[in-house]
Amino acid sequence: NIDNIYYYGILYLGEPTKQKFRVNFDTGSADFWVISSRCTTTSCKQHNQYTQTKSKKYRDMKKDFSIFYGDGTWAAGRMCTDTLTIGGAKVTAVGFAQATFLFGMEDEINDGIMGLGYQALSSSGFLIGKRKSQTKLLAFG
Repeated sequence: NIDNIYYYGILYLGEPTKQKFRVNFDTGSADFWVISSRCTTTSCKQHNQYTQTKSKKYRDMKKDFSIFYGDGTWAAGRMCTDTLTIGGAKVTAVGFAQATFLFGMEDEINDGIMGLGYQALSSSGFLIGKRKSQTKLLAFG
C-alpha cells in the first residue's frame, strides 16, 4: 500500500530462473506488463527488468502492445507468454507485455502493472483470468 493510492505485490516471471518484479495491482486497467531488459528509456533504468533469454518457457506472441493511462503516462512493447509465480501459485503460459518503452514513469516504484479491471479496459485484448485463446492466465476470486 503506497499512501492509500495503490497496492503492489511481488511476483516472479520465467522458468527455471525466476525474475522478481514489484507490480501495481490496478483495478483501473486490464493489462499486465513488466519492464523489458530491451527498454532504452530513462524510466526503465532504475527498475527490475524482464530478460526473455533467462527463461526456457518464454514465447513471443508476435503482437505489439501499447497502453495510455489517464495521468499521461504510457508504455509500449511486445506481448509474450511465460511462467508466472505469485503467492506460491505457479501458472504456465501467462500472457503479458514486455515494455520496451515507457513515458512519464520515472518516479514510480513498481516494475510493471497487473491490471485486474474489466475487459473493456484492456488495450491488448488479453486479460488476467479470461482469454479468447487457450493460453492460461491467472484468475483471482
